[in-house]
Amino acid sequence: MNAGSKFLIVNADDFGLTESVCDGILESYRRGIVTSTSMLSTGRAFAYGADYLIKNPGLAAGIHLCLDEERPARPDLWPAKFLTKEGFFEHRSLMFTWCLLGIISPGLVYEEWKAQIARCLEAGVHLDHLDGHGHVHLIPSLAPVAVKLAKEFKILNVRFPQIGGLGWLFRQGFLKTARVSAIAALGLLSRRHFKGERSGRPYNFHGLAQGGRLDPKALNLILEALPQGINELMCHPGLWNEKQMNRYLYWDYHWQAELDALTQSHLREKLKKEGITLARFGDLPSKNSG
Repeated sequence: MNAGSKFLIVNADDFGLTESVCDGILESYRRGIVTSTSMLSTGRAFAYGADYLIKNPGLAAGIHLCLDEERPARPDLWPAKFLTKEGFFEHRSLMFTWCLLGIISPGLVYEEWKAQIARCLEAGVHLDHLDGHGHVHLIPSLAPVAVKLAKEFKILNVRFPQIGGLGWLFRQGFLKTARVSAIAALGLLSRRHFKGERSGRPYNFHGLAQGGRLDPKALNLILEALPQGINELMCHPGLWNEKQMNRYLYWDYHWQAELDALTQSHLREKLKKEGITLARFGDLPSKNSG
């Protein structure tokens, strides 16, 4: 890769959350600019999504480590207080707080996340990157766990979110701004754990402020301002299905709108005009390749 070039990995999160999310991501890959996805191996549609990935090897995949609101991969390890009566992880706000307070031990999370990665590999899904559902891997006590697992499973790329575009962020409303700012703060606290990892080299992250609401205007602004080097754009496309999405409506994500934005007919020409080359994490040179 030339140092002066612009490379863009368009990564769709939550593959395996529902069948409709899997369908939307695959459509964004086939008709749009999505090049990569992050697999939620604890999701209800994991088997459905894994089959898709095996049949569509051009769509790269990584692990979307999870610690909230889905069924754990190792339910035998988890005390009942961390799970709902139906056997799901508790709400994100509770789980993250318990992690921050040290009530949930990194050792327990290590075993759970190891099982989540193994579930993907056993299903035949190759993993070329690692990130976290709700950016859980940025919690300072869990960042070393994520890095350790990435090394053990030879996953060379670990996401390190950055805000970028403060002007856009402050137009998102108080709650959204507070949520994104909290993620950024966790990133600052855990940054030292990612030094020397793939995420620690020149790398630009986009889409944090627009999470779940990446519309055509925001996408256009990101593409026009894209810096040279390696860039990752996080997105959340999906086909709208109220029955399947019902558990997640409180996220206030605009899945269908993101799908529409990512499959606009002019985008390929736009990328060419801006000198942007689409890429996948597996296309990147190794840290030692110069």
